[in-house]
Amino acid sequence: MRTETGLHAIGLSKWFGREPNAVRALDDVTLEIAPASFVIVLGASGSGKSCLLAAMSGLQRPDRGEVHFQGRDIWARGNQSAAAFRRDACGFVFQSPGLFPSLTAWQQIYVPLRQLGVDRQVARLRATEALDHVGLSAREGALPTQLSGGQNQRVAIARMLAKQPAILFCDEPTSALDTDNARLIGELFQHVVRQRGATIVCATHDERLIPFCDRVITLQAGSLIHDQLQDPA
Repeated sequence: MRTETGLHAIGLSKWFGREPNAVRALDDVTLEIAPASFVIVLGASGSGKSCLLAAMSGLQRPDRGEVHFQGRDIWARGNQSAAAFRRDACGFVFQSPGLFPSLTAWQQIYVPLRQLGVDRQVARLRATEALDHVGLSAREGALPTQLSGGQNQRVAIARMLAKQPAILFCDEPTSALDTDNARLIGELFQHVVRQRGATIVCATHDERLIPFCDRVITLQAGSLIHDQLQDPA
């Protein structure tokens, strides 16, 4: 049954190139994601995982189909409404951290919050707490060049969490992390879902995150081939 509060993809299709050589990245995918759930999207490289995240988050318009959030089509007014959806409801972590080279770890979080209009003192507190949650309080003054790849990825995750979005879209968030830190992030994601009521949609090859999620979806050649609910750890 469709809910008016969740995220709902309806018949999403996306292809690249022209017939007869067009590559179909998504093939009529229909998917409903309930609020306050942690969903992992599995699949081999080229299966459509990243394309599905891009379509559902308003980063890339599908060639066919719709995406609804809280009962409204995020593409109703084209790029304008999709951009508003990303700004107001979404947080992102990609395979590349995308940090600003001249900002410290703490500033990477504080500055975007201020640009979103968050009060100065609130932004300070959120930035400090977010770094603590990912185990980097002692490195708050470090620049990206002074941190490891895994540490930079944790800063990017902290930046996303500090925004406190309704939906977190993550593309391989733990690929650069060791086992202990991957577990830390899995537990943190689980906490965000349970305590804040956020929704997480995570495309990954990293099966270390599976014990923490509520649902595992598998894509193959742009089609949804498996969908399983589970009780997280």
